[in-house]
Amino acid sequence: KEFACKCIQLEKCPEKYRATMMHEAEIAQSLDHPNIAKVYDVFYEQDKIYIVQQLCRGGQLGTLFDRLNQRGSRMYESLARELVKQLLSAICYMHEMGICHRDIKLENLMLAEPESFDSLTIIDFGISTRFVSGIKMTDSVGTLYSTATEVNLGSYDEKVDMWSAGVFTYMIITGRPVFLTKERDEEKLLKERALHTEISFRGREWDDISLAAKSFVSGLLTRNTRKRMSTKKALRHKWMK
Repeated sequence: KEFACKCIQLEKCPEKYRATMMHEAEIAQSLDHPNIAKVYDVFYEQDKIYIVQQLCRGGQLGTLFDRLNQRGSRMYESLARELVKQLLSAICYMHEMGICHRDIKLENLMLAEPESFDSLTIIDFGISTRFVSGIKMTDSVGTLYSTATEVNLGSYDEKVDMWSAGVFTYMIITGRPVFLTKERDEEKLLKERALHTEISFRGREWDDISLAAKSFVSGLLTRNTRKRMSTKKALRHKWMK
């Protein structure tokens, strides 16, 4: 059996990042779910950490997304639904384990095997954290295009992963990001749009998409975290049937 081995050279990492690297290895090794990259072992040397993990031969979903865009194609809604089911299953498991990933995005989603769409695999737990239900997280982390609006406000809970799942769903259905911008001050504009712009289902890409899919995306991409679906509620949604 073949494995992937991630080597982290601590001597090249600033001191403040070393604990983060060790934290990533500890969290990833504690998880055991078919849609989360399996970490088999972690070895420590004086200036290196070796993480032996599952080899994902199918590559990044982001690469597939880019190929589809280049061809002017989009993913079938039925295939998108199957990928989202797998993602939600993994997020549900993490949340039950008291872990919030905080960086769910196309670049951190792999296929375990080439063209095998029933093998979605979450990777990269570098900014994940353990959480306690009812206690807010405050540190500003994540990737701009997929980060929940409340992260920028400095008070959030594990439902940030559900917003990111909504971004993922929107993108694989439509072939484009939720909030588009080509402005020079992209970071500031994206944050403003995420805070104030309503989610749009206008455009040709939504014409042949079911009402159930639109309802599902709306239930995840809501700024009111009390109304935003939990993993269990999302898995019971009619679009998941």
